[in-house]
Amino acid sequence: MMDMQDILRQARVVVIDDFIANLRLLERVLRQMGIEQVDVFLDPQQGLEHLLTQPWDVLLLDLDMPVLDGFAILARLKEMDRVPPVIVVSALTDIASRHRGLGEGASDYIGKPFDLVELQLKVKNALKLSLANRQLEAQRETLISTINSRSDELGESYYAVIRALTRTLEFRDTDTGQHVERVGASAAMLAQRLGQSAEYVEHIRLAAMMHDVGKVGIPDHILLKRERLDASEQEVMKTHAEMGFRILREAGDTPLVNMATEIALAHHENWDGSGYPRGLSGEAIPLSARITSVSDVYDSLRCGRPYKQCWTAESARDYLIEQRGRMFQPEVVDAFLGMQAEVEAMRTKWLSLHAHIDHQTEVSPAIPVT
Repeated sequence: MMDMQDILRQARVVVIDDFIANLRLLERVLRQMGIEQVDVFLDPQQGLEHLLTQPWDVLLLDLDMPVLDGFAILARLKEMDRVPPVIVVSALTDIASRHRGLGEGASDYIGKPFDLVELQLKVKNALKLSLANRQLEAQRETLISTINSRSDELGESYYAVIRALTRTLEFRDTDTGQHVERVGASAAMLAQRLGQSAEYVEHIRLAAMMHDVGKVGIPDHILLKRERLDASEQEVMKTHAEMGFRILREAGDTPLVNMATEIALAHHENWDGSGYPRGLSGEAIPLSARITSVSDVYDSLRCGRPYKQCWTAESARDYLIEQRGRMFQPEVVDAFLGMQAEVEAMRTKWLSLHAHIDHQTEVSPAIPVT
């Protein structure tokens, strides 16, 4: 902890008084105390500009000044996030002026002519208060930095867990890992375009990546089948939505996990009620699932699979338009189509990093796909 002499040497004191003799006297007293940084202003307007733009620890302020008086300066200082101590040094010693000055934010009041010892003691006390406030502010900033750092670490931990979950599928289905990352990225872009909060956007970026986590429970002979699934196999595949829901609901009760759970369960629900597993329709389907559904289907159409080649961007766009109001919420489709070029740019960048996977041989929708 600093002693008084250290506090005085580091202190930044400002004096505003329109009477030159008082200004010089106050400056001399402050420097004799050991205060090296003393800024004095005969012009109240210049003094106010300094107070609003430069750091300072204590202000000695006269009240009775022309054009811009001390009361007006006190009122302007209230606009600051943190106002250091202000000591009024004024010939206005009546009760009304004292009450008004203290009411406007002054921390202390000294009448003129002032007692030298009283002035020095009050300046020292004000500097101790100012130092304590600065230390509290520094501790607050440190705490905020620590919280942000922990939040970043938590975010990285969430991402690591999500990647671990998707990797379990990636070992069985080599494209799943890349697909879910693209779906997460495009779902975040879509949520942002729909005006969702930054927190929502970041949550859906991670939660959408877990939309197919239930496929971990699908038998290999169905999940990895290179031909189109028959009717009974399709029914088994549909169970991945409920499986994902059951897996994720055991992960806890946080906004991110809750969103991931609702997406896993509802991303195959259709706007018109024809989807599965529960036949939800319209806004009964969580928004996160409506967003993920569009991103998931578009990316699936644009991906080559063992049993199909990828659709062209134009064909995939036409499919979204065809399913507008059927499979998908119209407003979500419109928002996605408005950013299709951005999604395609992301896909192109991804392709440059994964050239070993054929997602470029494009076909028209005349060729059956699933």
